[in-house]
Amino acid sequence: MNNLIPDPHPLKSVFKKLGFPQILIAKHLGIGLQSVNAILNNHKAPTKDQEVRLNKLVKEIELFKKLDSQVANLDGDRLDALKNHLSNESDLEVIK
Repeated sequence: MNNLIPDPHPLKSVFKKLGFPQILIAKHLGIGLQSVNAILNNHKAPTKDQEVRLNKLVKEIELFKKLDSQVANLDGDRLDALKNHLSNESDLEVIK
């Protein structure tokens, strides 16, 4: 009987591990929550564009979490130095 249940989309476990809710995936893809649920549970195949956007979203979330954890691990002096560095106008010009 379990053979009738499809394996979930490979990214379903990744999104779950990252703590990224399906409602935000739906907003990112511009589709309904039911469609996201159907895609992640492999009841509906994503379009090529949706698959590309899902993979890109995972990479962006992973990068954000990595950067966020690095900033969280900075001690007070290092964090102040980083804030000062980022607030310099010359640094902001380079970022633009």
